[in-house]
Amino acid sequence: MIRSVWFKLFVSIALLGWLLARTPLTALLHEFSRLDAGTLFLGAALSLLAWWLSAVRWWCIAPEFRLGEVVRMTFIALFYGTVLPGQVAGDVVKAYRLSASQQYGGHAAAATLVDRGVAMLALFLIGAIAATPLAEVPTGLRIALWAGCAGLLCGGSLLTLSSVRDRLV
Repeated sequence: MIRSVWFKLFVSIALLGWLLARTPLTALLHEFSRLDAGTLFLGAALSLLAWWLSAVRWWCIAPEFRLGEVVRMTFIALFYGTVLPGQVAGDVVKAYRLSASQQYGGHAAAATLVDRGVAMLALFLIGAIAATPLAEVPTGLRIALWAGCAGLLCGGSLLTLSSVRDRLV
């Protein structure tokens, strides 16, 4: 048990060091110095709120998991998603860690997939709504955004049918 904690700590510190070694800290500090403390605090508070709401959204999809564990795994997934290339790494870590503690391990992976679908639908919908009234946005892009929304809604609706889910599984 103690070995596992030390190993996790070592890997986390190594990944954080690798990330910081590739970060232009002077430019980053210069940009942050232009902001006042209130703006920095508000940005940090809004980020924490958004991450917590993301965990709650995931928990609503899979309520068999404890909310505290989902929040903890969401923050761990954010760390891995930031340090490792691509956002998928964080989702894989979250699904793996949560499935290890459950009788039905596939629930965590399924909930992660549904959560990614809901987030993607929200992004397409926000983009489509924002792009519609703007004349500068090409018509093809507006159509593609609305088509993406329709496709995600249709796909999600089909997945609610047990016959479709059974064939996929």
